[in-house]
Amino acid sequence: MIARRFAARKKLRPARRRPRTDPAMPTINIVFLLLLFFLLAGTLTAPGESEIDPARVGADAGERLPRPLLAITEDGTLSLDGRRIARAELAKAVADLAAPDGDETPVLYVLAARDLSGSVLVQILGEASAAGAATSLVVLNADGGQASP
Repeated sequence: MIARRFAARKKLRPARRRPRTDPAMPTINIVFLLLLFFLLAGTLTAPGESEIDPARVGADAGERLPRPLLAITEDGTLSLDGRRIARAELAKAVADLAAPDGDETPVLYVLAARDLSGSVLVQILGEASAAGAATSLVVLNADGGQASP
């Protein structure tokens, strides 16, 4: 009987061992999938699609805008609180502004036309700052005209 058991064991093959997989393989798979995802996600949007429009205000919002309000049209014409001023008078007009809360630096709000040249806007804001005003808000007018203050 013992001989039969030994004879039966000789005929049985040992169980095959599965080859062990590398433990880093799932991590490599996840990194590869993330790489593919970001490559595809980066090519779905064209470069020009993420542009934003600047803030706009209509011509009827003039009463609700803060004061003192410097409105600049697309040709560079200035008006301070509805009163037209020449560009040479801007420094004097800003110096005459009284800060409402007693602060020595008056805050000047700016309403610029949408089609106004950026260099002209920067020059005007620089002149206002040199005259002692702090520009707090720059809003671009939608219709290119001047809001009625």
